[in-house]
Amino acid sequence: MWAGTGSAVLFAGLLCAPASAATTAAVSTSQDNTSVQGHSAEMSARSDVLLFEVDFGQATLIDAIKAYGDPADPLLPIGELTRTLELDFAITGVGVGSGRIGASRRPLTLDTNQHFAALAANRITLAEGDVYATPTEIYLRASTLQKLLPIRLTIDSDAMSIALSGTEPLPFELRSSRLAHRALVGEIDSNLPDSLAIASPYAWLGAPAFDIGMALGSDNARGGFTRRFEGRVAADVLKTSFSGYVGTDDSGRPSSALVRLERRDAAGSLLGPLHATYVAAGDVYAPALAIGARSVGGTGVVISTARIAETSVFQRITLRGELPLGYDIELYVNEVLRGAQDKSVQGRYEFVDVPLVRGRNVIRVVTFGPHGERSEQTRVINAGGGQVAAGQLSLDAGFVLQDRPVFTLDRQAILPPSGRKGNPRGVIQLAYGLTPTVTLIGGYVHYSDDFGQVRNTATTGLRTSLLGVAVQADYARDFGRGSSYALGLAGSVGPISYFARNNEYSGDFNDETNALVEITRPLRRSTEAQIDSVVHLFSRNAIPVSLRGLRAEYLNGDATLYVQGRTTVSLFDTLFAVGSDYRSDDAGSSTTRTWTGDLAATRRLDNWQLRAAANLDLQRRFDLRSLAMTADRPLSERFGLRLGLGKSFGIVRDLTAQAGVSAQLPFADANFSGAYSTEQKRWQIGIQLNFGLAFDPFARRYRMTRPGPAGGASAALLAFVDADADGRAGADERRLEGIKITGIGSNVVTDAKGEAFVTGLGSNPTGAFRVDSSSLDDVFLTSPPQDVSFAPRPGQVLRVPYPFTPTSEVVIRLQIEQPDGTRVGLSSLRFVLVTPDGGLVDGSTEFDGTAVLENVRPGRYELRLDPEQSRRLGMRLAKSVTVSVNSESGQVSASGIIIFEGDKP
Repeated sequence: MWAGTGSAVLFAGLLCAPASAATTAAVSTSQDNTSVQGHSAEMSARSDVLLFEVDFGQATLIDAIKAYGDPADPLLPIGELTRTLELDFAITGVGVGSGRIGASRRPLTLDTNQHFAALAANRITLAEGDVYATPTEIYLRASTLQKLLPIRLTIDSDAMSIALSGTEPLPFELRSSRLAHRALVGEIDSNLPDSLAIASPYAWLGAPAFDIGMALGSDNARGGFTRRFEGRVAADVLKTSFSGYVGTDDSGRPSSALVRLERRDAAGSLLGPLHATYVAAGDVYAPALAIGARSVGGTGVVISTARIAETSVFQRITLRGELPLGYDIELYVNEVLRGAQDKSVQGRYEFVDVPLVRGRNVIRVVTFGPHGERSEQTRVINAGGGQVAAGQLSLDAGFVLQDRPVFTLDRQAILPPSGRKGNPRGVIQLAYGLTPTVTLIGGYVHYSDDFGQVRNTATTGLRTSLLGVAVQADYARDFGRGSSYALGLAGSVGPISYFARNNEYSGDFNDETNALVEITRPLRRSTEAQIDSVVHLFSRNAIPVSLRGLRAEYLNGDATLYVQGRTTVSLFDTLFAVGSDYRSDDAGSSTTRTWTGDLAATRRLDNWQLRAAANLDLQRRFDLRSLAMTADRPLSERFGLRLGLGKSFGIVRDLTAQAGVSAQLPFADANFSGAYSTEQKRWQIGIQLNFGLAFDPFARRYRMTRPGPAGGASAALLAFVDADADGRAGADERRLEGIKITGIGSNVVTDAKGEAFVTGLGSNPTGAFRVDSSSLDDVFLTSPPQDVSFAPRPGQVLRVPYPFTPTSEVVIRLQIEQPDGTRVGLSSLRFVLVTPDGGLVDGSTEFDGTAVLENVRPGRYELRLDPEQSRRLGMRLAKSVTVSVNSESGQVSASGIIIFEGDKP
C-alpha cells in the first residue's frame, strides 16, 4: 500500500493496533514499542497506556484519549488533539510535523529527531522524556503542548480527566457557531431537533369543541332549588379561531354571552402589507395607551403588529382567560403570588394592571378544581424598554362599544351603571424606531368617561436606553381639559430589578391607567416605584421578593399612599406565599389608614393536599380577619375527598364548613358537596358536572373528555413503530401502549391502540408537553424528540403522530495499512453517513479508529469523509464504503481504508 516516501506513515494521527474500545487505563502495549525511531524503546516498554477523558466546557470532547507517562503531566498525542480542535497541523515524517496555528497563522515546526519545536520565533528544546513518537503520532508533555497550541489543560489525575479551554477562539468552536447561526436563520435543519414541532394551520371550517358545566343544588338562602349552566364552543371558521360562551344565573336563565373571532401569527403575515400579528373581532378589548386610556372591553375589533409575548416594562398588563364553573385560580409572576379569584365573571378570570420586571417574566396561572384537581399554564413575557427596531413601525389599534357585549341576554346590566356604557372608544398607538436605541411613540384615543363626558386624548413620547437603563418620556393632552407628562426609569443593579415613574398632571386630566385615579378627584401628581429581587437564604432557598409603592396627590390637596410587599418561600416542605398591603388616605383634616397581611400555605402530607389562607389586620396587633383551610385526599385513582373550613372574624363572625366527594371520570369531572354556615344558618347542597366534547382525528368520532377542549388546545397522539420510516402509521405497524404524556397537569397514557387524548393545553402564544417513553425496554427503538411544541388556540385538536423508528448500532472502523501489512486505526477522523434522499448521520473516530453510532435509522448509507479535514490533510477512502441498515439489523459493522495523496491503493 505504501509508496514513494511512504507519506501515509507521516499522517498526523493517533494509531494503535486493533483493540477493543473497552481497553482499560493500565493495559501494557508492545505494538508501539517496535515502531519507535530515534527515541527510547526502554521508556515505551515500561510505560502503560493512560486513557483520559477530555472535556471542553460542559461537553465531553474526547471520550478516551491515549496518553503515556506521568498522569499529572502525561504525554498527549498532538496529532489527535489538533485534528479534534481542527487546527492546521500535520505530521510530515516520523517524529516530524508542521502547520500554522491560530487566527494569526503562526508557523509551528516540530522535529523530535532534532529535539526542538518552534512556534514562530519561539524555539523550545525538547528533553528526552518530553516526547515519544510512533510512525504516525507524536506524544508531547501536556506542559509542553500548552506552549505550542492555543489551549490550557487542567489535569485531574484521580478522575483521569482533562479540562481543555482555548486561549483564543478555536476553529471547531467557530464552526459550531456558524452552524448554529445557519440553523437559526433557516439555512440548515438540525438532525436532532430539540422539540417535535406540530403545525396546525387554520381551517376554513373545523370540527367544533365544546365545554359544558352544570351545577344543580339547593340553597335555603336563595329559596330552594338552584341551577346554573354554562357552555363554551370553539372552532376554526373562515381561517380564524371562533370562541363562544353562554352562561346562566342561579335560576337557569341565560344571562351572559360572548363571541369572538381572532387570529394570531407570530410571523406577522396577517392583513398583507400591514404585517399584523393579531386580529380579533367580536367581544374584544381595546388596547391601552401609556397615559390616559386603559384597556376596556366591548363589541369591536382590534389589530396589532407588535411582537407576540413582548411588552414594555412601563405598561401594566391585563391577563384574561377561561375559568370554568366552580373553579378558582391563582396568578404567579416570577414565583410571587400576585392575585387570586374564586369565581368567574362571564366565564372568565381577569387580573388587571399586573406589574412586570424588565427582562424575562415567567407567568404561571394555576387553576384549582372544585374537587382538588390542579392544572397550570406557564407563559413567558419579555418586558423591554418599549423600543422597536430602527425603521420599523408598530401599530396597536382598536374600536369598541364600551362594556357592551355583542349579545345582551340580561337587560339588567351585569356591570354597575356607567355613563360610558355603549359609547364608542377608538384607540390607536404607533411606535417607530428612529435609531436602534430610540423609539418614537404616538397615540390617540376618543372615548366617554364614567360620567358620559366625551374625551379626546393624544400622547407622544420617547423610549430609549441610557447606560443600560431603560428610559420612558411621555406627554399627553386631554383636549380642553388638561395634560400630563411622565418620566420613567427601569433597569437592574446586580440581582435587583427596579422601576420608577413620576407623572405630573394639570387640569381635569383623566388617567385611567393610574391605579389610584378617581374621576371625582383629578390628580396633580403620581409617583410609583417597584423593586424585585431574589434573596438566597443560607445559600439554599432562593426567595423572590417584590416591593411596590405608589403615592398620589390630588388637586384638592388630598393624598393617598399605597405600599405592597410580596414574597414566596419554601420552608419545612411547605410553600408559603406572604403579602402585605398598606394604604393611607389623607383627606383634609382626617386620615384613614389600613394595613393588612395575607398568608397562604400549600403542603402535601402523606396523601393529603393541604391549603390554607389567612387575612390579618396588622394595624390591630395581627388580628385575624379571615381564615380558610381545605384538605384534599384521593380515595382511589378516580375518586377524592375534600374537606373545608372557613372562619370570618369581623363584625359577622361566621363559621362555614364544607365537605365533598369528587370523581375524575375519563369523560368528565363530577363533584357532590355540601356546606353549612353557622351565623347565617345557611345550608347548601349540590352536584356539579364539567365535561368536554372534542373530535378525535384518529378515531374519527367525537369523544367525551374532561373539561378544557373549548377553552384551549387538545391533542390526539398516536404512538407506533414506524418500520418503514415513512412517518405514517401503517395498518400492519405495531401500536405502543403505556407511553406517558406529561407536563399537562395530569399524566395521560396511551391505550392498547397506541392512542391518547389530552385536553387543557391552554391558548398561550406557545405551548408544549412531554412524551415519556421510559417504560419501553426495546433499546433499538428510537423515539422522536420528547418535547412536543405547538401554537395552541381554543378548540384546536392537534394530530400528533409519534413514530418510534427501529434503529441499529453502526460500528465504523477507519484504518491505514502499514508497510508490514498490519492495519491500525485513525482517531479523530470526522465522517458522515449519507442516504440518497439527503439524510445524514455524522460521527468521529475514537482512539482506536472506531466510532459507534447509535440510533441509526433504516436506510442505505454512503460513508464520506469530512471534506474540510480531508482536503487539509490530503486523505481519501481507498474505495467507497456503503452501509445497509434495516429494521431488523440490530448491529451493523463497516470499515474503510484511508490513503493519502501520492499513495497507491
